[in-house]
Amino acid sequence: MGLYTKSPFISDKNLGSCNPDRPAVTCLLMHLHVLWRFLFYSGLWTGSIGDIYAQETKDPFAPLYNEISESYVLKVKPIFIEKCLDCHSQETRYPWYHVIPGIGYMMDQHIRDGLKDIEFRDTFPFGGKKKPYKQLASIKRHIEKGDMPPKSYRWLHPKARFSDEEKKIVFEWADFYTNKMKALNKE
Repeated sequence: MGLYTKSPFISDKNLGSCNPDRPAVTCLLMHLHVLWRFLFYSGLWTGSIGDIYAQETKDPFAPLYNEISESYVLKVKPIFIEKCLDCHSQETRYPWYHVIPGIGYMMDQHIRDGLKDIEFRDTFPFGGKKKPYKQLASIKRHIEKGDMPPKSYRWLHPKARFSDEEKKIVFEWADFYTNKMKALNKE
């Protein structure tokens, strides 16, 4: 058959043709795209990022990920919306002064650094460079030390300061699941 092939599975009408002018790799990618769309839209592929992560890595904390995700969305994310998500998520709300040359660049760099460290999502484990079992302790530590949100952010966003009640909610959440993970690790 050579390097080029005509696909019996994809007609010229729906995705374009897999004709001799296209490499076989292109046809294969189109087939995979059709399969992915079928699985996604049919509902055969379901599950959260936590489920997928757990299956791929054989993570001992996998049974907790959905529970942590649910409690995060209900208890902690509403607090983090004002305090953390502008720099640690894909939901950045840019202020008016972002368009000022130099300031916008500085903010973009800060956001890139924040996303590398930890990226809050609706599912646990969060993105970033830390292992899932270290993320919760790190969140608590940074808030306790006053590192997060940074002073430069708090100066322009007074609502970004954690109240004592908000700290208590976040710390209890982080401690509870950190201890649960430690207990699972000992088993």
